[in-house]
Amino acid sequence: SKADLGTVYSGWDALLLLIPGGRYVTAGKTYEYVATGLPIMSAHAADHGANSVLDGYPLWVPPTEELRADLLAQSFVKTAKLALEASDEMRAGAAAFGRRFDRRILLRPAVQALADSVAASDLTEGAAR
Repeated sequence: SKADLGTVYSGWDALLLLIPGGRYVTAGKTYEYVATGLPIMSAHAADHGANSVLDGYPLWVPPTEELRADLLAQSFVKTAKLALEASDEMRAGAAAFGRRFDRRILLRPAVQALADSVAASDLTEGAAR
């Protein structure tokens, strides 16, 4: 479930973003992955919309120009090296970058606004009685 994603991902060393689509498509999975702070290897079209989300992420291995086995193998090696060798600074930078996409942080203001609205409505209805 979506609520368990953080726990599931925290047990992994790196993530593979293998998604269909193109320049104007950004899958929710992209945001979930960035929020983890883990190394991410992109294996999708080079002009994919996910690039705009991942651009600047310090532990990202961008997509290759072509989806060829030899180029993907090189990306897997780079991703494995990041998983093993990323400095604490790089990991902290990835985590900070990813916090912008943390579901709990993104939803907190909306949930609070809804709770405030319900509370205000209850007060208004109580005063009208």
